[in-house]
Amino acid sequence: MTSLERRCAAWSAARKRALTQRTLTPVVSLGAPLVRIDGRTYIDFSSSDPLGFAGDTANAALLAEAAREAGAGALASRLVTGTREAHAALESDLAAYVGAEDALVMSSTYLLNATLLEALAERDDVIISDSLNHASLVDGCRLAKAPRVIVPHLDVGALEEALRVARAANQERQIFIVVESLYSMDGDSPDLGTLVSLAARFGATLVVDEAHAIGVLGPQGRGLGYAIRERARERGVCLLTVMGFGKAFASQGGAVAGPSAVVELLRQRQRGFVYTTALLPALAVALQGLLRRVAGADEHRASVLAAAAWLRGQFQARGFSVGEGAGPIIPIRVGDVKATLVCAERLRSNGLWVQAIRPPTVPEGSARLRIVCSAAHTQDHLGQLLSAL
Repeated sequence: MTSLERRCAAWSAARKRALTQRTLTPVVSLGAPLVRIDGRTYIDFSSSDPLGFAGDTANAALLAEAAREAGAGALASRLVTGTREAHAALESDLAAYVGAEDALVMSSTYLLNATLLEALAERDDVIISDSLNHASLVDGCRLAKAPRVIVPHLDVGALEEALRVARAANQERQIFIVVESLYSMDGDSPDLGTLVSLAARFGATLVVDEAHAIGVLGPQGRGLGYAIRERARERGVCLLTVMGFGKAFASQGGAVAGPSAVVELLRQRQRGFVYTTALLPALAVALQGLLRRVAGADEHRASVLAAAAWLRGQFQARGFSVGEGAGPIIPIRVGDVKATLVCAERLRSNGLWVQAIRPPTVPEGSARLRIVCSAAHTQDHLGQLLSAL
């Protein structure tokens, strides 16, 4: 065994002792919200499929027709092989959807976030990031040239102080505030209106990752940033919106939307775009149809938000710690890793697929069951989950 193999084996052994070693579980979708695992059917409460579109016939038909229309291969970066009409049309539609001037699509939201700030931030700038931001945003902060300041989760006072210190140190620098509009592991949201006011006061840019909110929250699912974009524009605040297509769209890829001057710079400088094979043309065509479908899914949105509100209320009435939130993500905080795994196993024995979320995905001492509601869940499904807990 080589030295690297020994190191990897030791790392895996340590993770197993700490009960934080993951496994890849083969899953067969039976149509939301049912999955088959090891020959048994489960009700899936772990997948981020809020509108219940994953695996349904309408989405499959859109993808199949798009593949026939546009073909499969993108072949190279769009700066090498050229932009297909489908890419440009999708970007135009996405910008209009969130009320922005322009948008840029990429094949992966993780790649988008990981290379976004590297393209925008210079060495004399500063990035202020929420402590519970997604790993892709964390990596993006690390790759950027600018120093970063981590502020406690949703702590407006700490954010204001960080902004004051950053601006006092340099009147000319760019300051970037980086947040999620709906946090994937806690299900809570920042007050974006307050963040716009702070950004205006200190001359900062606001970067909002809407991966879990887009398609679900806001009018026609336009995200939480939609309501404050005009206010941001009026107050001279640059607002950048990151959209992910892997949740409500039940697809793949992502986009960033904002002022046309900023998006054009990203087309020239964002390494994750410049040096990556483009989004499949067929997927770009399909996403245009998916966007129309998501925008028109008001009944699905009402259903999933009502289900989540009912379930959250039931959990709270029974003494569970579920935190604050109004979206489809409900964390049931247990704390201890072993106890969380025991709870997850009990749910599985009752035919419910609920993942135990453990460090390092969440901080030490905050292991939890992460419930994600879907418009595909029936009241019977919700009742079974409640009874099993």
